[in-house]
Amino acid sequence: MPRKKQDQQERAMCSCGKLKVAINYKKDGITHYRSTCSACTKKLAIKKKNHYPNYNLKSKCEKCGFVPIYKEQLSVFFDAKDNILKTVCLNCSEELRHVQVWKQGDLVEDF
Repeated sequence: MPRKKQDQQERAMCSCGKLKVAINYKKDGITHYRSTCSACTKKLAIKKKNHYPNYNLKSKCEKCGFVPIYKEQLSVFFDAKDNILKTVCLNCSEELRHVQVWKQGDLVEDF
């Protein structure tokens, strides 16, 4: 059995009491752990994804007008300035994640 490095933490049990906490990463021979087990981490991710359970997604992106093939191509954006929720596609979601501002241009569709 290999010796444990001096800075190595002990692998603790998750707060659920069922499993040990998940390994986050290993660096310089030291294992770093998450604060929860893998099962609790997955539950938390699902809970975050459904952060606005009472909000019904629109059928298209409210920023660019993209109509998705799959519902997973749309997500919810919280506009803190106007305090409202918007339906956005993944591309617009990534853009809004960087700028954090809902700013519409003066472009008009031409069809």
